[in-house]
Amino acid sequence: MNDDALLEAAADNLAGWHRSSIEALGFATATAPWWWTSPTPGPWIYFTAILRAKPNGRPAIDAALNTLSAHLDDPAGSYEAVCDSFGVLDLEPLGLTRRMSGLWYARPAGPAPHEEDPEELVIAVVRGADDLAAFEVATCAAFGAPRPLTPFEIHGQAILEDPAMHVLIGRVDDEVVSGAMAYVSNGVLGIYGVGTLPAFRGRGHASALTRACLAIEPMMPSTLQPSIEATALYRRLGFIEVGRFAHWG
Repeated sequence: MNDDALLEAAADNLAGWHRSSIEALGFATATAPWWWTSPTPGPWIYFTAILRAKPNGRPAIDAALNTLSAHLDDPAGSYEAVCDSFGVLDLEPLGLTRRMSGLWYARPAGPAPHEEDPEELVIAVVRGADDLAAFEVATCAAFGAPRPLTPFEIHGQAILEDPAMHVLIGRVDDEVVSGAMAYVSNGVLGIYGVGTLPAFRGRGHASALTRACLAIEPMMPSTLQPSIEATALYRRLGFIEVGRFAHWG
């Protein structure tokens, strides 16, 4: 899979993770040739539109912009968060502001490099409601977000019924202190939301959870959008830069 094909698979994987997550909360989504969209905004962590295929050339760019414009005209769309997965569009004429730009990282298929997990850490796959609720609380705290007012307001229980979705938690002395998600589609393993509570950082939890995600489908390439702080970790695990994206709102 060359870089262009990998990026399109990664963008579609991001859309698939969103589709599963948003529909599990009872919201509608739509998938079209250029865009995945959610006409009714969901929780703050999710995009409302994701560019799934790279438009090459002016006619294709205009077609993608026209499709997005129709989505933005939806009267229910009072909140918009748009991911240009390829960093090629200027969305200011549509009334949006570039919030950030970043890098796609990818890792070729193959087992992760061997590292010892922290002795204190017990990683488990989330199978039931109690663990999913604990995952939700822990990852919100890990990313400095407000605690959910009610369980499953960000991650609906129906995601556990999607065989492509994998949710992992890390426990220390029975307390959930870290978590990660992975989504498998289009021959790609997408990794999302790797986070650790501040008091437990620097102990190897993020690395261990990432390796656990990679082990789900070790013979698939894996992709993610890392924070600047996490790039050194992912490079150590074999990820490299393969493209750029932009977030608009």
